[in-house]
Amino acid sequence: MEVTQHIIRSTQTEDDAILQAIKAPCDLLLVFASPAFFSSSSLLTDIIASGVPVAGCGTSGEITAGDVREQSAVFTRIDLKGKGFAHIAVSQVHEEDYFNCGKALGESLRGDDLKAVIIFTRGIDFVPGEMFDGLHHVLGTDLLICGGMAGDNASYVQTFTLSPQGISDHDVVAAGLYGDNLAVSQAVIGGWQSFGPIRQVTRSENNILYELDGTPALDIYKKYLGRSASRLPVSGLLFPLEMMDSYDEPSGLLRVLYDVNESDGSLILGGKIEQGAYLRLMHASTNDLISGVEDAAQSFSLSVENQFKPAFALVVSCLARKIVMGDQVEEEVEAITSALGQNLPVCGFYSNGEFGPLTAPGPCKLHNQTMIVTLFGTTD
Repeated sequence: MEVTQHIIRSTQTEDDAILQAIKAPCDLLLVFASPAFFSSSSLLTDIIASGVPVAGCGTSGEITAGDVREQSAVFTRIDLKGKGFAHIAVSQVHEEDYFNCGKALGESLRGDDLKAVIIFTRGIDFVPGEMFDGLHHVLGTDLLICGGMAGDNASYVQTFTLSPQGISDHDVVAAGLYGDNLAVSQAVIGGWQSFGPIRQVTRSENNILYELDGTPALDIYKKYLGRSASRLPVSGLLFPLEMMDSYDEPSGLLRVLYDVNESDGSLILGGKIEQGAYLRLMHASTNDLISGVEDAAQSFSLSVENQFKPAFALVVSCLARKIVMGDQVEEEVEAITSALGQNLPVCGFYSNGEFGPLTAPGPCKLHNQTMIVTLFGTTD
């Protein structure tokens, strides 16, 4: 596998040599770009017209090796050197039928030696759980699915995906990677600590949490935030909610707070919350999050050291982590780069939701406040 990268810092670039290199034949071109490249530039449409198999999305920050970028476009060319291939499928969610959207993607992607699927969706009003169910219904639960929800620099107005069919604010784009010598491994990284009592969800609808233990969720949330409650919803990024499998068994999934509704006392979260489930508050300092990445990255690197030769890493991290870390956000990417090797190509983005299993192999889940690192490589 051969992987090369090109970074363009202006929507008005006229560097023909770079443009021709981006459009050169390859098995898959991953693109992560600032929303400006989707809304006010002909660059992406020109690349699509060239016939390159392209998949990607808009971001809230672009990730490369040891670096977090803004207002740029990162192009990662993947050439499987005749030992595999990629196939891109595109679908849409019609009338909230997420399951059949996933099923349609699975039918299009199904094939021998399918090793992984990378998925990009819109980042607003999208609840992907049933879409994953549809994919796994066709492809099985052991297949690794990764990717994330597109970002738009925290404006939550319009997000974009990219495929050979064009730029879209509603298409779901999935890239399948095939080959008997391809290998993939994944790490899901958090760094948050729990505090306060465990409470039961007594009223919820989709991603809106109305009541905990029969009390308005916002009242309880404010109680435990103390003085930080005056800065809601922004301060809520520091206090995500952990979903529990049972009263005393954490699931490993977090839900970030995006907004509050003072009139009905509800919390608007980054993913679906089941009524009857249990939740508890989480917190962490920037140093806690960075230390968590450093420890997990070192462990992850050692775990794959003798399994296969990594060719590139896909890193999808939550926008909320970026906001919490502020000027220190590059440190979590630097920790990944240091652990995996300075010369390993890294691509990715800050997202409105991250995709991956809790533990691999296993079914894909929607994560919040999480960094997910997926290594792709070969066994020979």
